[in-house]
Amino acid sequence: MLQHPRFKPHLRVEVVEGEGVFVLSEGGQVVLQGRLYELVAPLLDGRPVPEICAALRSRVPPTHVFYTLEHLEKKGHLTESDDRFPRGQAALWTLLSIDPSAAARRLEETPVTVRAAGDVDPGPFHEVLRALGVLQDAQASQAKLTVVVADTYLRSELEAFNREALQSRRPWLLVKPVGYQVWIGPLFVPGETGCWTCLSDRIRSNSPMLGYLEERRGRTGAAAADLCQTPATLQIAWGMAATAVTTWIARGEHPEITGKILTLDVLSGQTRSHTLVKMPHCPVCSTAAAVAEPSMEPLALNSCTKTFTEDGGHRALTPQQTLDRFGHHVSPITGAVPMLERDGPDRDGVMHVYLAGHNAARHPRSWGGLKGDLRSMSCGKGTTDVQAKASALCEGLERYSSVFRGDEPRRRARLGDLGDAGIHPNACMLYSDKQYREREAWNVLGSRYDDVPVPFDPEAQVEWTALWSLTGQTVRYLPTSFCYFDYPQPCRQAFCWSCSNGNAAGNTLEEAILQGFLELAECRRWTWAASGNRIWRSSRPFCVVITGLSGRWT
Repeated sequence: MLQHPRFKPHLRVEVVEGEGVFVLSEGGQVVLQGRLYELVAPLLDGRPVPEICAALRSRVPPTHVFYTLEHLEKKGHLTESDDRFPRGQAALWTLLSIDPSAAARRLEETPVTVRAAGDVDPGPFHEVLRALGVLQDAQASQAKLTVVVADTYLRSELEAFNREALQSRRPWLLVKPVGYQVWIGPLFVPGETGCWTCLSDRIRSNSPMLGYLEERRGRTGAAAADLCQTPATLQIAWGMAATAVTTWIARGEHPEITGKILTLDVLSGQTRSHTLVKMPHCPVCSTAAAVAEPSMEPLALNSCTKTFTEDGGHRALTPQQTLDRFGHHVSPITGAVPMLERDGPDRDGVMHVYLAGHNAARHPRSWGGLKGDLRSMSCGKGTTDVQAKASALCEGLERYSSVFRGDEPRRRARLGDLGDAGIHPNACMLYSDKQYREREAWNVLGSRYDDVPVPFDPEAQVEWTALWSLTGQTVRYLPTSFCYFDYPQPCRQAFCWSCSNGNAAGNTLEEAILQGFLELAECRRWTWAASGNRIWRSSRPFCVVITGLSGRWT
């Protein structure tokens, strides 16, 4: 039993004689009915239990007082009296179900150091931490937590902070107090979350113009555009950051920012959480062993129950279930998919369309390439809003997953060295001899969709990626440049390049294979039709879809 009980600081208590004790808080309200509650409640101000019993001896037996106190404590209304915090700060801890005395002890025993990167003055942040009772230590080696405040998360200095934290196995918190969007987090925890390298890769992937400027200028962080700041917005940022620090110390954890960024739009007041997904083969934080030689385990396909067959698809999950399962990958900061935004004036059109951000399969290396990339978008369509949204999400994930990153297992060899396992790239590209002979005339048109690559040299040493043949039930090899987007090679010297036709994402392996096959069949069918062949007599399902859509349109 508590020795000096009092109502928790975040509770407002009012006694109405004959009606009960009204207990109010931001989280809810409750009424405690009964004469014992009305008698005991006014005395719960931190005085010792024997004094409470003595004050009520003429009206209530001590055993009844003990029972009432025990019941109130079990209900979560009481705490041990502690005056080390102002009531408002103590109220925060009890609202988080943290004992204020335990919070005070942890704040006194957990040294924190603050460092800056870029054009940011951390002085006001030090003052807020000091006011909250945080123990600050200038020696980073002694700190249990390092907070780095930066004007952009792409500052080159952050790479050193990241490596230092990974080596010491100490957590660190990144904060951006400038800009109309305040960023709090991620809280990086070595061995548990992704690291700064994982984060910077996602930020650059979602900011093609920023990445282009960095490459052109040969330095990072120089193109920071977060210039909005006023004394008011900075005060908001420092308050949020300090609250995050003290909460982590007092609770011993902070799931809301661990591996996540919390953003606040200071203009609209909107907040959003952005999940950082750890890169499986991050060159800095990943513990996965690098795989130099490709290998492939046999693919065992299993029968899957179809729960959704509308809109021309066969899916293991409904569109809403797909969005719920993979929606955390959508973020303009940390997401593999930067956005899901409806394209169209209303929600009642013949077809619903969503945009999923710029096409991750395109990496601009020139001004012309950048302009083309900014116009190229991943998107999805559907006969309902949720179908279109899920379709856009899946296409965005498909494109992101198909980009070459340099950590893919591959093998360098000549085609002949692979024996029957090697696949000549033109067996998949299907360029004719005439197209190769006339490639210069085709390529002068300037359309990458009409480009014809240089003929493949079977004696050339190139990189190959292992595949599993479902028809041959064996390992086969295709050039890596055919399997991934953005494979590093001079465009005009390339013998092949990747194409999204036949690529697909799915909730299961079987679903992805089916959708990829159907897309390839669809593309081949249209290519055949474009050559002057008639398709209507052999395409009854297609005609049915057209008829259905025309009915909705009219």
